Amino acid sequence: MNTRVRKYGLALALGLALPLLATHKVFAAAPTDVAAPPDVGGFGAPTTVTSFLPIFNSLSNQDIEAYNILFTPLVWPSPTIGMDTQLSLASKISYSDNDKIVTITLKHRFWSDGRPVTSDDVLYTLKLIRKLGTSYVLYGFGQMPSIIKKATAPDAHTVRLLLKHSVNPTWFTLNALAQINPVPKQVWDKYSTTYISGHETSPKLTSVIDGPYKLASFESGRQAVFVENATYGGPATSVKKFTLTFFPSWEQQFEALKTGQIQIGQVPTILYQARAMVSKLQSYKQPNGQKSFYPFEFKMVWLNFTNPDVAFFKNREVRRALQLAISQQYIIDSVYHGNGAASFSAVPPRPDTYLSPEIKRLNAHPNEVYSPATAEKLLSAQGWNPSASGIREKNGKPLAFTMSYMSGDAAQKQIALILQEEWQKVGVEVHLHREPENLLLSQLHPNGKWQAIMLLWSYAPMFYPSGDGIFNTGGGANFGAFSDPVLDKAIAASTTKAGLKGLWAYQDRLFHDLPVLFLPVPGYLVKSSTCLTNLETYLNPTAYLAPQALGIAPSCAQ
Repeated sequence: MNTRVRKYGLALALGLALPLLATHKVFAAAPTDVAAPPDVGGFGAPTTVTSFLPIFNSLSNQDIEAYNILFTPLVWPSPTIGMDTQLSLASKISYSDNDKIVTITLKHRFWSDGRPVTSDDVLYTLKLIRKLGTSYVLYGFGQMPSIIKKATAPDAHTVRLLLKHSVNPTWFTLNALAQINPVPKQVWDKYSTTYISGHETSPKLTSVIDGPYKLASFESGRQAVFVENATYGGPATSVKKFTLTFFPSWEQQFEALKTGQIQIGQVPTILYQARAMVSKLQSYKQPNGQKSFYPFEFKMVWLNFTNPDVAFFKNREVRRALQLAISQQYIIDSVYHGNGAASFSAVPPRPDTYLSPEIKRLNAHPNEVYSPATAEKLLSAQGWNPSASGIREKNGKPLAFTMSYMSGDAAQKQIALILQEEWQKVGVEVHLHREPENLLLSQLHPNGKWQAIMLLWSYAPMFYPSGDGIFNTGGGANFGAFSDPVLDKAIAASTTKAGLKGLWAYQDRLFHDLPVLFLPVPGYLVKSSTCLTNLETYLNPTAYLAPQALGIAPSCAQ
């Protein structure tokens, strides 16, 4: 995921008459001018960009989308979560010496000041990451930067990395190299890391770029306007002006989509029943033909294994009973209007590129993992017996816990209420507690007082879902402090051995362990102007935005 946990879209159909916002008059003057919000596809409310700089940011979705337009990443993910060589800065990545030497060949590109993009810029970017150390937001993911023993530049367009041990090439490419957006050494090297980190929207640091567009203007809370970069070395762009437009709510974003202020947008779940209002717009279709857009993410209830008040979470049979009491199909039908996918793994269900055969089977038949009767038998076998109140007890203590979820999100609340009701039916008492996102995430660390938190995890810019850093013992994002030596070995194998068997073994073991309780993921209705083509490349499951890939339909060309 993006290494931070992300808030996602909304639910429930409410009022449909919405006011037009005069502050967002971004009508396109021509088909070659396109306006769209960030975070289309359920990655959170379309809020403002706070940083245009790689490396020095908090990795919010909208920031990643913005800086990828300016600074081309070494590795751009494809719709099937591989490497898109058309959009990546690297033309080729090869492995040798038992997958311990990585050779990266760069395309012949130029910075907007006319200087070539070279291997020296890549080495400089790696130097910045090392200099930041543990303050680098992705520190440790993909084992970066410590896994690199030596980095050299044999020539201006070749970077060679000597790694400390053999790696799974797919894992290293998608989880380590995908973190790197080379920056212009000739500009950035004039400033200290302290200065850079305090000037994340400064024109001084975004004036020289190699991406398809340069930043023309930025108004925090309103919009970021990008115009064509004449020195861009990639394919010719059809869209000459691209505007990221920010909205304070999904309702206002929907109104802008309905009235044509933006050309690409999302029908939020909260307004799903109003989708007829944008029926004349085309619907995004994923490469597999599905009409819903599925981000590369999974949704779960995180459990705290360090809180003695909920020590029963350490019992796998209790966790298994809690999972068996969840009807994923009911959540899909009642909350997501049928636009959702069952998920029993931290490997996202859509696209299914990395799913093991067993998890793929379970995802296709979610009712096999729904049995309240079996859940009751498991709890009774573990000594949790019903009391007069109906709540199970053991040694005089009730089987009860508090589950927190993010406020301001109708879908989160609806799912929380469904879980509360279903667990109560098998004798488990759940108290619900909602908090704003920032307060909720501030509690998410081992040895905290939290008990269970309903959250979502999306993969960007680490796209190979190995579990490294999330579920391995001592992992930087192992917030519940779960530990299983067998799972640790499976995760390590998925990162060091080529092929998918290691990843399959990891996810199968993960479902056996259940360090978190898995929930279905929503699908989203994304709409766009009929004048635009190649939407599937513009917006892929990782939520990277590629306006340079958009085409203009011949009937709309001027």
